[in-house]
Amino acid sequence: MSAVTEEDLWAALVDEAGEALIEEAASVSVAEAEAYLRAAGFDVAAERARAEAFLASLEGAASEVSAPRR
Repeated sequence: MSAVTEEDLWAALVDEAGEALIEEAASVSVAEAEAYLRAAGFDVAAERARAEAFLASLEGAASEVSAPRR
């Protein structure tokens, strides 16, 4: 068996830290996330409206591409 290098150990530690942060972020409720964003100065309703408008534009573009040409 080969010895673990410092680089391998560092990579493993970084992976573990990343996984912990992902789990922490995934455990936050929508209400908690919105409260955090409001406290940071974001207008949650305005951002949601922008996102919904963007998604609607994508849906429109997709339907234009999939519509048969006459």
